[in-house]
Amino acid sequence: MLNHTLLLQKLIAIERAIGVANNNTIRNMVYETQGDLLKMQRETVEALPMRPRSEMAQRFQLLRQVAEVGPPRIGF
Repeated sequence: MLNHTLLLQKLIAIERAIGVANNNTIRNMVYETQGDLLKMQRETVEALPMRPRSEMAQRFQLLRQVAEVGPPRIGF
């Protein structure tokens, strides 16, 4: 499983390669990192059904409230 630290390390490597490596190398680094991010997202989505129902209910409680009454209004 990929983690955010690895993704950040890859982004830093891309930043350091700019102006040093050729465009094809940088493009390949970006494509690889994009693939890693998509893999992380896929793993997160696949793990959702395994989370306890109560945890998921808490996560979406605010979304339900906003859907019912609308976003909070700020008066000036």
